[in-house]
Amino acid sequence: MGSKNFRGGALSQKKTPTIPIRPTLPTDSVRKPALPPPEVIDVFVGDILLGLSTKSDKERLPVANVVSSPDCNSNKQLHLIINGVAEEPTVSAVKVCLDWMVLNSGVNGKSSGLVPLAPVDIEEHSTTTIIDIYSAAFCLDMRPVTITIQPLRAVIMARLTNNMPAVELLTYVHARVPDFDSVHTRAITAYFEWFDGTPYGRLTNAENKKICDYVETDAGFNQIFYEVQKSRRQKAYFKSKAAKAAKRAAAERKLQKGWEGLTTTPATEPSADNMSEVTATAAPAATTASSVQSSPAEEKGNGKGVGGKHVPDA
Repeated sequence: MGSKNFRGGALSQKKTPTIPIRPTLPTDSVRKPALPPPEVIDVFVGDILLGLSTKSDKERLPVANVVSSPDCNSNKQLHLIINGVAEEPTVSAVKVCLDWMVLNSGVNGKSSGLVPLAPVDIEEHSTTTIIDIYSAAFCLDMRPVTITIQPLRAVIMARLTNNMPAVELLTYVHARVPDFDSVHTRAITAYFEWFDGTPYGRLTNAENKKICDYVETDAGFNQIFYEVQKSRRQKAYFKSKAAKAAKRAAAERKLQKGWEGLTTTPATEPSADNMSEVTATAAPAATTASSVQSSPAEEKGNGKGVGGKHVPDA
């Protein structure tokens, strides 16, 4: 199946979720009301306003973001809604975060004394469970992030990278994690990496078709896919350009080294100025040659000899 080109539309405004207060959930049962219409703000708090002690606290709260419950005697209702995220964290995930707060309430000073939010046996929990708790911690803006959010994020991103993308998991991430979060980006980037092929395997055509069909039905998700794809192509272009420049520089260095190896001292041509030096150099050679010449008697061949060798007075 060929590569998919995702079409981007108008960019939606990304707003950072705001949590005005951190109320404590009651221990009694929680009834989940009907979800508000899309235009309603990020955070809904039940009748928490009735528990505020000062007027200044009420003024700091964005009133448009608060919907009071119909009856102050009814059970408290808390809604954690992030702008652009369709699903709220589950009650069990919020309870895990609140239990962590209670457990560490007596710890003062450095964060090293805090109990991590991620359990020791986190690898035994499903990815969807970890994403659910991560979404709750994100909504509650739990601090410090090195103890709460970052360990969960590291586990989620590792699983998204090492496991083949599935449309069910992508849907779960998109419904519970804001699109400006790195977990959301990692899930989409992993899709492109598995499509191109990774050390862990390659995306199957059947799963690729499911993902593409789902993305086509969600304009917002399609826009995010388009942005990630565009960013990856830009990075690939600049990486290829840098590799070509490095290869060209290496070839130039090799050629320069070859030219340096061919460089030698040129021979000196005889001239009128150095003719006397050439003559003086040749004179000893002539003297040596004259010292080995035969005597006149040997040249005339007079006298007798043996084997052509002259014997005096013979």
